[in-house]
Amino acid sequence: AAKHEPLWRNLYLGMRCWRPGQWLYPEMGLEAQPKSWKIAYQARKGIERDWLHLWEQEERFMQGATGAPHRVSNALQLARVGGFVHRMGPWASESLAIQSSTSGGMAVYKVDWARGSPGVRPSRVSLQQALDLVDPGETLLLAPGVYRSDAPIRIIKPMLIQRDPFYGPNVAEARLPTPAGPAVLIAPYFQFGGGFGNASWKAGGSDGGPSGGGGPGGGLGKIVGLTIMGQHISFCANNRPSLQDNTLFANEQAGILVSGRSRPVLRVNTIQGNQGPGLVCNGEAAGSFLGNAITGNFGPGITIAGTTEGTFEGNKIQINKQSGVMVWGESAPALTHNLIAENADAGLVVGESAQITITQNTVYKNGGTGIVFGDHAGGVVHTNEIRENQALGMLITGHARPDVRENKIKNNAEGGMNADNLEFLRDAKALNYVYANAEASGTWT
Repeated sequence: AAKHEPLWRNLYLGMRCWRPGQWLYPEMGLEAQPKSWKIAYQARKGIERDWLHLWEQEERFMQGATGAPHRVSNALQLARVGGFVHRMGPWASESLAIQSSTSGGMAVYKVDWARGSPGVRPSRVSLQQALDLVDPGETLLLAPGVYRSDAPIRIIKPMLIQRDPFYGPNVAEARLPTPAGPAVLIAPYFQFGGGFGNASWKAGGSDGGPSGGGGPGGGLGKIVGLTIMGQHISFCANNRPSLQDNTLFANEQAGILVSGRSRPVLRVNTIQGNQGPGLVCNGEAAGSFLGNAITGNFGPGITIAGTTEGTFEGNKIQINKQSGVMVWGESAPALTHNLIAENADAGLVVGESAQITITQNTVYKNGGTGIVFGDHAGGVVHTNEIRENQALGMLITGHARPDVRENKIKNNAEGGMNADNLEFLRDAKALNYVYANAEASGTWT
């Protein structure tokens, strides 16, 4: 029968309910293989049937009363390729959520583990225990409510954490009999990364989703539709987590800290009212920051330092208590199609040896100068609209020599453009549209 083992192995690996690195016999270790692929396949068939029934039931639940299909949620997209979907919610009685002898005194919550999922998992767990019990590639759906942890929360394996889409954003759209509202996570801080690695997991997908492991290039999970409060959320090490459609509100430090060689993907999040900067990127970090609203933070909207690279596109960086964006070190970010407006100080400040690309942004109504270059900074500043700022439209000082052309610089309160080097200033006149600015000594109108 040994000659048929490759066939049984292929059948086993082709099943939609299996998870890489976790075989039928977990006591053998993550990298161990079953003694018989035939026995493993036959034993796993029952689990696959249970999983398929669960998925079909949930897919029907996602359809409206008329049977018209709704957009399948991220959780179900993940389930289609083999992950189990678990549901977590507060206890009906608050007194039950105070302490548990197995939770270290943490608040505990109930979890309805997916039918057919292997292993024994307790239903009364703390938030960190729930995350630890979710296997790589699985999904944890959170019902509306508040989830608290007195200890930092660490996510060290690929998973999807999402507000349960079946509750709907409001009572009228709720599909389950629970009050609608946000799912709020409160902890000292939240950290992605820090020690998990599994060679059986492929590198993270282009969306930073839960398709990857914690090793080089791997993803470390995805968070969708939650409200997160504490000190900050931290991405570290070498991973590609993803945040989408979340609110990071009133954290005691920065809203998000990206460090090490992390490559997160942030899409359509609201980063608001944090006591420090909204977003900090340093070290060798990079990533994609797309369509986020970074507003009302007590520090700069975005601070970029170190050798950070990354793409910042389509973000709204508004009404922050300091500058909109500050770029330092030897970083080389690319900013395009962003709105940088109504910040208390300058719109965008670039210093030290940073080499930045700034294209097709709108920089307006900031409390200081629209764009400031200093030190030895450089880069490309093309086709931006810089208007109605309370000081200059653009200021270039020190040894900074960016490539500035085809920008519209107009209606600024203290003049259009100024620079320490008059030759540089004259050359810039022919390459930009500088007009209708208030007159000021040494500047162009």
